[in-house]
Amino acid sequence: IMWTSLRKTLLISQTGLNASVVFFGFVYWSQSGEILLGTSLVVATFGGFMDGIYAVSLYTAGAAACSENTGMIISTIDLMWGIGHMLGSVSGGALVKLWAYPLPFFVLGSIGLVVIPLIATRKKIPGEEKKTKCEGPMLEESQSQHASYYRLLLNPAFAVDIGSMMLSWVIMAFNEPTLQPYLATQFKMDSTQVGVVFMVQYASYTIGSLSSAILCSLKMETFFGFFGHVLTIIAYLILGPAPFISCEPTLWMVYLAQVFIGVGTAAQFACHYSHALKVAGKRGYPDTIRTISFVSSVVFSSLMTVAIATSPVAGYLAETFGYRNGSMALLGVILIWLPATFLQWIQSLCAEKRRRRLYVLERPTSSSRELGYI
Repeated sequence: IMWTSLRKTLLISQTGLNASVVFFGFVYWSQSGEILLGTSLVVATFGGFMDGIYAVSLYTAGAAACSENTGMIISTIDLMWGIGHMLGSVSGGALVKLWAYPLPFFVLGSIGLVVIPLIATRKKIPGEEKKTKCEGPMLEESQSQHASYYRLLLNPAFAVDIGSMMLSWVIMAFNEPTLQPYLATQFKMDSTQVGVVFMVQYASYTIGSLSSAILCSLKMETFFGFFGHVLTIIAYLILGPAPFISCEPTLWMVYLAQVFIGVGTAAQFACHYSHALKVAGKRGYPDTIRTISFVSSVVFSSLMTVAIATSPVAGYLAETFGYRNGSMALLGVILIWLPATFLQWIQSLCAEKRRRRLYVLERPTSSSRELGYI
Protein backbone atom coordinates (compact mmCIF):
# COMPACT_ATOMS: atom_id res chain seq x y z
CA ILE A 1 0.00 0.00 0.00
CA MET A 2 2.80 2.41 0.89
CA TRP A 3 4.78 1.52 -2.24
CA THR A 4 1.86 2.18 -4.61
CA SER A 5 -1.52 3.38 -3.33
CA LEU A 6 -4.59 2.00 -1.63
CA ARG A 7 -6.54 2.07 -4.91
CA LYS A 8 -3.90 0.16 -6.89
CA THR A 9 -3.49 -2.41 -4.13
CA LEU A 10 -7.24 -3.02 -4.02
CA LEU A 11 -7.43 -3.36 -7.81
CA ILE A 12 -4.45 -5.71 -8.10
CA SER A 13 -5.50 -7.94 -5.21
CA GLN A 14 -9.16 -8.15 -6.22
CA THR A 15 -8.23 -8.93 -9.83
CA GLY A 16 -5.81 -11.66 -8.76
CA LEU A 17 -8.23 -13.14 -6.23
CA ASN A 18 -11.19 -13.38 -8.59
CA ALA A 19 -9.01 -14.62 -11.45
CA SER A 20 -7.79 -17.45 -9.22
CA VAL A 21 -11.41 -18.31 -8.40
CA VAL A 22 -12.19 -18.60 -12.13
CA PHE A 23 -9.04 -20.71 -12.69
CA PHE A 24 -10.21 -23.11 -9.99
CA GLY A 25 -13.15 -23.93 -12.24
CA PHE A 26 -10.84 -24.92 -15.09
CA VAL A 27 -9.01 -27.35 -12.79
CA TYR A 28 -12.07 -29.59 -13.24
CA TRP A 29 -10.80 -30.63 -16.69
CA SER A 30 -7.34 -31.73 -15.54
CA GLN A 31 -6.15 -34.80 -17.43
CA SER A 32 -4.69 -36.66 -14.43
CA GLY A 33 -4.59 -36.65 -10.66
CA GLU A 34 -1.03 -35.32 -10.62
CA ILE A 35 -1.96 -32.38 -12.84
CA LEU A 36 -5.07 -31.74 -10.75
CA LEU A 37 -3.06 -31.68 -7.51
CA GLY A 38 -0.22 -29.56 -8.88
CA THR A 39 -2.51 -27.03 -10.54
CA SER A 40 -4.71 -26.78 -7.46
CA LEU A 41 -1.71 -26.09 -5.24
CA VAL A 42 -0.43 -23.34 -7.54
CA VAL A 43 -3.83 -21.67 -7.90
CA ALA A 44 -4.57 -22.00 -4.17
CA THR A 45 -1.20 -20.47 -3.24
CA PHE A 46 -1.66 -17.56 -5.62
CA GLY A 47 -5.29 -17.04 -4.59
CA GLY A 48 -4.44 -17.18 -0.90
CA PHE A 49 -1.68 -14.61 -1.38
CA MET A 50 -4.03 -12.25 -3.21
CA ASP A 51 -6.76 -12.88 -0.64
CA GLY A 52 -4.42 -11.77 2.12
CA ILE A 53 -3.50 -8.56 0.30
CA TYR A 54 -7.15 -7.89 -0.50
CA ALA A 55 -8.22 -8.37 3.12
CA VAL A 56 -5.51 -6.00 4.39
CA SER A 57 -6.44 -3.39 1.76
CA LEU A 58 -10.17 -3.66 2.42
CA TYR A 59 -9.93 -3.37 6.20
CA THR A 60 -7.35 -0.59 5.88
CA ALA A 61 -9.66 1.41 3.63
CA GLY A 62 -12.58 0.89 5.99
CA ALA A 63 -10.68 1.75 9.17
CA ALA A 64 -9.08 4.81 7.57
CA ALA A 65 -12.42 6.10 6.33
CA CYS A 66 -14.06 5.71 9.74
CA SER A 67 -11.25 6.29 12.21
CA GLU A 68 -13.60 7.77 14.80
CA ASN A 69 -15.41 4.45 15.12
CA THR A 70 -13.25 1.71 13.65
CA GLY A 71 -15.15 -0.99 15.50
CA MET A 72 -18.33 -0.13 13.61
CA ILE A 73 -16.78 -0.41 10.15
CA ILE A 74 -14.73 -3.52 11.00
CA SER A 75 -17.83 -5.24 12.36
CA THR A 76 -19.79 -4.22 9.26
CA ILE A 77 -17.17 -5.73 6.93
CA ASP A 78 -17.13 -8.82 9.12
CA LEU A 79 -20.93 -8.95 8.93
CA MET A 80 -20.72 -8.99 5.13
CA TRP A 81 -18.16 -11.79 5.39
CA GLY A 82 -20.57 -13.89 7.44
CA ILE A 83 -23.46 -13.22 5.07
CA GLY A 84 -21.22 -14.12 2.14
CA HIS A 85 -20.38 -17.45 3.72
CA MET A 86 -24.05 -18.23 4.23
CA LEU A 87 -24.99 -17.30 0.68
CA GLY A 88 -21.96 -19.13 -0.69
CA SER A 89 -22.90 -22.33 1.11
CA VAL A 90 -26.39 -22.28 -0.41
CA SER A 91 -25.65 -20.90 -3.88
CA GLY A 92 -22.54 -23.04 -4.37
CA GLY A 93 -24.44 -26.28 -3.89
CA ALA A 94 -27.32 -25.08 -6.06
CA LEU A 95 -24.99 -24.09 -8.92
CA VAL A 96 -23.20 -27.44 -8.79
CA LYS A 97 -26.55 -29.23 -9.07
CA LEU A 98 -27.52 -26.91 -11.94
CA TRP A 99 -24.54 -27.96 -14.07
CA ALA A 100 -21.25 -29.19 -12.57
CA TYR A 101 -18.42 -28.44 -10.15
CA PRO A 102 -16.88 -25.49 -12.11
CA LEU A 103 -20.05 -23.38 -12.33
CA PRO A 104 -19.87 -21.74 -8.84
CA PHE A 105 -16.27 -20.70 -9.50
CA PHE A 106 -17.12 -19.23 -12.91
CA VAL A 107 -20.16 -17.34 -11.63
CA LEU A 108 -18.68 -15.95 -8.40
CA GLY A 109 -15.31 -15.14 -9.96
CA SER A 110 -16.96 -13.33 -12.87
CA ILE A 111 -19.12 -11.28 -10.50
CA GLY A 112 -16.01 -10.20 -8.62
CA LEU A 113 -14.24 -9.22 -11.85
CA VAL A 114 -17.22 -7.13 -13.00
CA VAL A 115 -16.95 -4.96 -9.87
CA ILE A 116 -13.31 -4.03 -10.60
CA PRO A 117 -14.07 -1.26 -13.16
CA LEU A 118 -16.30 0.43 -10.58
CA ILE A 119 -13.33 0.71 -8.21
CA ALA A 120 -10.99 1.83 -11.00
CA THR A 121 -13.31 4.64 -12.12
CA ARG A 122 -14.28 5.77 -8.64
CA LYS A 123 -13.04 9.29 -7.99
CA LYS A 124 -12.27 8.71 -4.34
CA ILE A 125 -11.43 5.59 -2.35
CA PRO A 126 -12.54 5.85 1.32
CA GLY A 127 -9.57 6.65 3.55
CA GLU A 128 -7.19 7.30 0.64
CA GLU A 129 -6.67 10.92 1.66
CA LYS A 130 -5.09 9.83 4.96
CA LYS A 131 -1.90 8.89 3.16
CA THR A 132 -0.97 12.56 2.97
CA LYS A 133 -2.29 13.57 6.35
CA CYS A 134 1.20 13.74 7.91
CA GLU A 135 3.69 15.33 5.53
CA GLY A 136 6.67 17.62 5.76
CA PRO A 137 7.96 18.40 9.27
CA MET A 138 5.09 16.50 10.92
CA LEU A 139 5.94 13.35 8.97
CA GLU A 140 9.66 13.64 9.71
CA GLU A 141 8.96 14.10 13.42
CA SER A 142 6.56 11.15 13.42
CA GLN A 143 9.05 8.93 11.62
CA SER A 144 11.85 9.91 13.99
CA GLN A 145 9.70 9.09 17.01
CA HIS A 146 8.45 5.82 15.56
CA ALA A 147 11.28 4.56 13.38
CA SER A 148 10.06 1.00 13.68
CA TYR A 149 6.42 0.01 13.81
CA TYR A 150 7.52 -3.43 14.95
CA ARG A 151 7.98 -2.04 18.46
CA LEU A 152 4.21 -2.15 18.65
CA LEU A 153 4.44 -5.95 18.69
CA LEU A 154 6.11 -5.74 22.09
CA ASN A 155 3.15 -3.91 23.62
CA PRO A 156 1.24 -6.32 25.94
CA ALA A 157 -2.21 -4.96 25.09
CA PHE A 158 -1.51 -5.19 21.36
CA ALA A 159 -0.18 -8.74 21.80
CA VAL A 160 -3.37 -9.77 23.64
CA ASP A 161 -5.47 -8.37 20.79
CA ILE A 162 -3.47 -10.22 18.14
CA GLY A 163 -3.51 -13.44 20.17
CA SER A 164 -7.27 -13.25 20.68
CA MET A 165 -7.90 -12.73 16.96
CA MET A 166 -5.59 -15.63 16.15
CA LEU A 167 -7.55 -17.80 18.57
CA SER A 168 -10.82 -16.93 16.83
CA TRP A 169 -9.45 -18.28 13.55
CA VAL A 170 -7.95 -21.31 15.29
CA ILE A 171 -11.42 -22.14 16.59
CA MET A 172 -13.00 -21.82 13.14
CA ALA A 173 -10.16 -23.74 11.47
CA PHE A 174 -10.54 -26.52 14.05
CA ASN A 175 -14.32 -26.64 13.82
CA GLU A 176 -14.72 -27.06 10.06
CA PRO A 177 -12.57 -30.15 9.29
CA THR A 178 -13.38 -32.05 12.49
CA LEU A 179 -17.08 -31.45 13.08
CA GLN A 180 -18.27 -32.66 9.67
CA PRO A 181 -17.04 -36.28 10.01
CA TYR A 182 -18.17 -36.32 13.65
CA LEU A 183 -21.72 -35.36 12.65
CA ALA A 184 -21.73 -37.89 9.83
CA THR A 185 -20.72 -40.77 12.10
CA GLN A 186 -22.44 -39.78 15.34
CA PHE A 187 -25.77 -38.53 13.96
CA LYS A 188 -25.74 -40.12 10.46
CA MET A 189 -26.12 -36.71 8.82
CA ASP A 190 -25.84 -36.25 5.06
CA SER A 191 -24.02 -33.32 3.43
CA THR A 192 -27.16 -31.15 3.31
CA GLN A 193 -27.83 -31.56 7.03
CA VAL A 194 -24.19 -30.84 7.85
CA GLY A 195 -24.44 -27.70 5.72
CA VAL A 196 -27.39 -26.54 7.81
CA VAL A 197 -25.30 -26.92 10.98
CA PHE A 198 -22.58 -24.70 9.55
CA MET A 199 -25.16 -22.22 8.31
CA VAL A 200 -26.25 -21.82 11.93
CA GLN A 201 -22.66 -20.95 12.82
CA TYR A 202 -22.36 -18.32 10.07
CA ALA A 203 -25.79 -16.88 10.84
CA SER A 204 -24.70 -16.52 14.45
CA TYR A 205 -21.46 -14.95 13.23
CA THR A 206 -23.45 -12.19 11.52
CA ILE A 207 -25.37 -11.59 14.75
CA GLY A 208 -22.08 -11.43 16.65
CA SER A 209 -20.68 -8.94 14.12
CA LEU A 210 -23.75 -6.74 14.45
CA SER A 211 -23.52 -6.87 18.25
CA SER A 212 -19.81 -6.05 18.05
CA ALA A 213 -20.56 -2.97 15.96
CA ILE A 214 -23.01 -1.69 18.58
CA LEU A 215 -20.77 -2.41 21.57
CA CYS A 216 -17.65 -1.00 19.88
CA SER A 217 -19.54 2.24 19.26
CA LEU A 218 -20.27 2.26 23.01
CA LYS A 219 -16.54 1.69 23.71
CA MET A 220 -17.21 -1.72 25.25
CA GLU A 221 -15.00 -3.72 22.88
CA THR A 222 -12.80 -5.22 25.61
CA PHE A 223 -15.86 -6.48 27.49
CA PHE A 224 -17.46 -8.06 24.44
CA GLY A 225 -14.14 -9.56 23.37
CA PHE A 226 -13.88 -11.24 26.77
CA PHE A 227 -17.54 -12.27 26.63
CA GLY A 228 -17.01 -13.84 23.21
CA HIS A 229 -14.06 -15.76 24.62
CA VAL A 230 -16.27 -17.17 27.39
CA LEU A 231 -18.88 -18.21 24.80
CA THR A 232 -16.30 -20.27 22.91
CA ILE A 233 -15.35 -22.05 26.14
CA ILE A 234 -18.99 -22.96 26.77
CA ALA A 235 -19.31 -24.07 23.15
CA TYR A 236 -16.53 -26.64 23.39
CA LEU A 237 -17.81 -27.88 26.72
CA ILE A 238 -21.17 -28.85 25.21
CA LEU A 239 -20.26 -29.53 21.56
CA GLY A 240 -18.81 -33.02 22.09
CA PRO A 241 -19.77 -32.83 24.87
CA ALA A 242 -16.55 -32.82 26.89
CA PRO A 243 -15.57 -36.36 28.04
CA PHE A 244 -15.88 -35.44 31.71
CA ILE A 245 -19.53 -34.42 31.24
CA SER A 246 -21.74 -37.44 31.80
CA CYS A 247 -24.14 -36.71 28.97
CA GLU A 248 -24.77 -38.31 25.60
CA PRO A 249 -24.23 -36.18 22.47
CA THR A 250 -27.42 -34.51 21.29
CA LEU A 251 -28.22 -32.33 18.30
CA TRP A 252 -29.52 -29.41 20.32
CA MET A 253 -26.14 -29.16 22.03
CA VAL A 254 -24.41 -29.14 18.63
CA TYR A 255 -26.64 -26.35 17.33
CA LEU A 256 -26.28 -24.30 20.52
CA ALA A 257 -22.52 -24.72 20.40
CA GLN A 258 -22.49 -23.43 16.80
CA VAL A 259 -24.40 -20.36 17.94
CA PHE A 260 -21.85 -19.71 20.68
CA ILE A 261 -18.93 -20.31 18.30
CA GLY A 262 -20.38 -17.92 15.72
CA VAL A 263 -21.11 -15.09 18.15
CA GLY A 264 -17.93 -15.70 20.14
CA THR A 265 -15.47 -15.72 17.24
CA ALA A 266 -17.12 -12.65 15.69
CA ALA A 267 -16.73 -10.78 18.98
CA GLN A 268 -13.11 -11.88 19.34
CA PHE A 269 -12.18 -10.73 15.86
CA ALA A 270 -14.03 -7.41 15.51
CA CYS A 271 -13.59 -6.15 19.06
CA HIS A 272 -9.91 -6.99 19.38
CA TYR A 273 -9.20 -5.62 15.89
CA SER A 274 -10.78 -2.32 16.90
CA HIS A 275 -8.90 -2.30 20.19
CA ALA A 276 -5.57 -3.03 18.46
CA LEU A 277 -6.01 0.11 16.36
CA LYS A 278 -6.80 2.08 19.52
CA VAL A 279 -3.66 0.75 21.19
CA ALA A 280 -1.59 1.94 18.24
CA GLY A 281 -3.10 5.41 18.57
CA LYS A 282 -2.52 5.54 22.32
CA ARG A 283 1.12 4.56 21.79
CA GLY A 284 1.55 7.70 19.70
CA TYR A 285 1.46 6.26 16.20
CA PRO A 286 -0.12 8.70 13.71
CA ASP A 287 -3.60 8.10 12.33
CA THR A 288 -2.42 7.41 8.77
CA ILE A 289 -2.65 4.70 6.14
CA ARG A 290 0.82 3.53 7.14
CA THR A 291 -0.23 2.80 10.73
CA ILE A 292 -3.56 1.22 9.82
CA SER A 293 -2.06 -0.94 7.07
CA PHE A 294 0.70 -2.12 9.41
CA VAL A 295 -1.83 -3.23 12.03
CA SER A 296 -3.98 -4.89 9.35
CA SER A 297 -1.02 -6.72 7.83
CA VAL A 298 0.05 -8.03 11.25
CA VAL A 299 -3.52 -9.18 11.91
CA PHE A 300 -4.05 -11.09 8.68
CA SER A 301 -0.57 -12.56 8.39
CA SER A 302 -1.02 -13.95 11.91
CA LEU A 303 -4.53 -15.22 11.20
CA MET A 304 -3.63 -17.00 7.98
CA THR A 305 -0.56 -18.58 9.55
CA VAL A 306 -2.52 -20.15 12.40
CA ALA A 307 -5.39 -21.14 10.09
CA ILE A 308 -2.99 -23.05 7.83
CA ALA A 309 -1.33 -24.78 10.78
CA THR A 310 -4.54 -25.60 12.65
CA SER A 311 -6.38 -27.70 10.06
CA PRO A 312 -3.87 -30.61 9.84
CA VAL A 313 -3.33 -30.58 13.60
CA ALA A 314 -7.09 -30.65 14.15
CA GLY A 315 -7.48 -33.57 11.77
CA TYR A 316 -4.72 -35.51 13.51
CA LEU A 317 -6.20 -34.95 16.98
CA ALA A 318 -9.70 -35.97 15.89
CA GLU A 319 -8.50 -39.12 14.11
CA THR A 320 -6.07 -40.19 16.84
CA PHE A 321 -8.05 -39.44 20.00
CA GLY A 322 -11.60 -39.09 18.72
CA TYR A 323 -13.55 -35.87 18.39
CA ARG A 324 -14.59 -35.51 22.03
CA ASN A 325 -11.10 -36.08 23.42
CA GLY A 326 -9.29 -34.28 20.61
CA SER A 327 -11.34 -31.11 21.01
CA MET A 328 -10.16 -30.87 24.62
CA ALA A 329 -6.75 -29.72 23.34
CA LEU A 330 -8.41 -26.66 21.83
CA LEU A 331 -10.48 -26.12 24.97
CA GLY A 332 -7.27 -26.13 27.00
CA VAL A 333 -5.73 -23.44 24.79
CA ILE A 334 -8.85 -21.28 25.09
CA LEU A 335 -8.84 -21.65 28.89
CA ILE A 336 -5.16 -20.72 29.11
CA TRP A 337 -5.82 -17.50 27.17
CA LEU A 338 -8.89 -16.55 29.25
CA PRO A 339 -6.98 -14.58 31.97
CA ALA A 340 -5.35 -12.40 29.30
CA THR A 341 -8.69 -11.19 27.92
CA PHE A 342 -10.13 -10.82 31.43
CA LEU A 343 -7.22 -8.68 32.61
CA GLN A 344 -7.45 -6.56 29.47
CA TRP A 345 -11.12 -5.89 30.20
CA ILE A 346 -10.40 -5.00 33.84
CA GLN A 347 -7.52 -2.73 32.78
CA SER A 348 -9.79 -0.88 30.37
CA LEU A 349 -12.40 -0.40 33.12
CA CYS A 350 -9.76 1.03 35.46
CA ALA A 351 -8.43 3.32 32.73
CA GLU A 352 -11.94 4.61 32.01
CA LYS A 353 -12.54 5.31 35.71
CA ARG A 354 -9.25 7.23 35.92
CA ARG A 355 -10.19 9.25 32.86
CA ARG A 356 -13.58 10.18 34.32
CA ARG A 357 -12.00 11.07 37.66
CA LEU A 358 -9.50 13.38 35.99
CA TYR A 359 -12.26 14.95 33.94
CA VAL A 360 -14.28 15.73 37.08
CA LEU A 361 -11.23 17.16 38.88
CA GLU A 362 -10.19 19.34 35.95
CA ARG A 363 -13.68 20.59 35.11
CA PRO A 364 -14.28 24.13 36.46
CA THR A 365 -16.94 24.29 39.18
CA SER A 366 -19.76 26.80 39.19
CA SER A 367 -18.63 28.19 42.59
CA SER A 368 -15.17 28.89 41.20
CA ARG A 369 -16.68 30.90 38.37
CA GLU A 370 -18.85 32.88 40.77
CA LEU A 371 -15.84 33.77 42.95
CA GLY A 372 -13.91 34.93 39.94
CA TYR A 373 -11.12 32.39 40.30
CA ILE A 374 -11.67 31.23 36.70
